[in-house]
Order: sequence, then structure tokens, then C-alpha cells
Amino acid sequence: MNKKELINKYGKNNRYFSEVVDYAFRRRNIRNLIPQLIDNMGLQKVINGSKFNLLPKGIKRRGKFFVYILECSDGTYYTGYTPDIERRVELHNKGRGAKYTRDRRPVKLVWCKEYKYFKRAFLEEIRIKTLTRKQKEKLVASFRK
Repeated sequence: MNKKELINKYGKNNRYFSEVVDYAFRRRNIRNLIPQLIDNMGLQKVINGSKFNLLPKGIKRRGKFFVYILECSDGTYYTGYTPDIERRVELHNKGRGAKYTRDRRPVKLVWCKEYKYFKRAFLEEIRIKTLTRKQKEKLVASFRK
């Protein structure tokens, strides 16, 4: 099942679901990203029987999860989530964190928030990625105060 089929079959009238599916396919991480949201929408059983199994194995759902915003050397913002914020920022600065930040080093952490559950951190990352530049600047400014 490809992205278009998933959206047409299960998320035609659900804009949020189609955005999440689109986001997961862009990150090429379908196995780990979609199940958390499908689970929330009650579609787990429906999707489970499809050609590829979307159930994640061994994903830690509790603990410390951080949503963060990095400011790149060109002034742009990058948003992500991780269970280990210090290690992740270090990886970004070494060029092994994300393709986006690879050519925009050095990066600096300008905002982060800790969550107890993976799902909440993941949803917050998606919400932040939909914000405009000005809204992100406002968020960062409130964190610095």
C-alpha cells in the first residue's frame, strides 16, 4: 500500500491523518512513525492486515523524550524529537543528525521541552513544524526569558 492508497482508504475526510501519512513518507520511516497515530485514531486493526506490517517492535513509549528547535548557521530553524538531547545536538553538529542540518552547521539549541510519553513529543514536533517562522520565533523568545 502506498501513500495515496493509505490516504484514500482511511483518511479521505481526515486532514490530520493525511498530513501525518505524508510526513511519515517524507521521512521514509513509515514503520516507526505512522503506528503511533493510527493507534490514536482507532485504525490499528484495519492497517495491521495490509501488505506491510506497521506495528513497531520494541519502541520505547515511556521515559524522557525531548522536542527541540535548533537554529542553524544560516538562521533557519530545524525541529526534531529525541530521547537524548545532548547526544542529538552533538550528532547534528558532527553532520550526522539530519540532512537538513548537515550543510548548515554549526547549529545551536534554542528551544526544548521534555515529555514523559513518546506520543506527546511526536505530536508536538508535528505541531511545531506547521508553525510559521514568526510563530517559531515567538516560541523561542518565550523560552529564552
